[in-house]
Amino acid sequence: MWHDCYQRARTGIDVVDVRQSDEYIQKRQQIENEYSVLELCSNRFLSLVFGRDPGHTVVEQAAGASLCFFSRVFGVATVDGFPAPIAEALTTSLRDTFFLGMASHFVLQNHPSRSRINEVQVNVLFEEFLRESISAEMKMRSYIKAANNIPKDIFEVQYGTIEPMIKNDLRVGFWKRGKVRSNYNNVFCSGILLPMLAELTASNL
Repeated sequence: MWHDCYQRARTGIDVVDVRQSDEYIQKRQQIENEYSVLELCSNRFLSLVFGRDPGHTVVEQAAGASLCFFSRVFGVATVDGFPAPIAEALTTSLRDTFFLGMASHFVLQNHPSRSRINEVQVNVLFEEFLRESISAEMKMRSYIKAANNIPKDIFEVQYGTIEPMIKNDLRVGFWKRGKVRSNYNNVFCSGILLPMLAELTASNL
């Protein structure tokens, strides 16, 4: 999925098929290894975004209130307040958007502490991540700029596949669509943020 978005984002530019390179193959293995460590954090984060988990700590509850945008935009408490087909489409699109952000970081960046992520205390990392994730869209601006705006272009391609559902199926008006887009972008940026924080934490061990 990441490569497909990358190719479409770079249409008109000479792009090689990075999937055939030794570096890509090595990074793919790294992603699989690191994701096994970050999977619990990822799933807990998404449960808060979906509104399916009220949170078990003060930090989780505060983050959940901010990250779960369905009540603010749609007037439903959780994603499950929608009809089943819409709820499934929303959860799939949000999950894909988050993991696309994570994949973008792993493919575009190469941190020397990446191989030590398994030494990080996951619960401590998760609380720090939640505090930062509330404003991930803002916090990742300089990161995205330094990456030649490639993550931004990838998100634009991804959201282009989601917006028709928001506009046509959910009949969200122009102003609210801007809010929905911003929330999706924050989820994407959170996907970048989680492995980045894990690598920084590992470098301090």
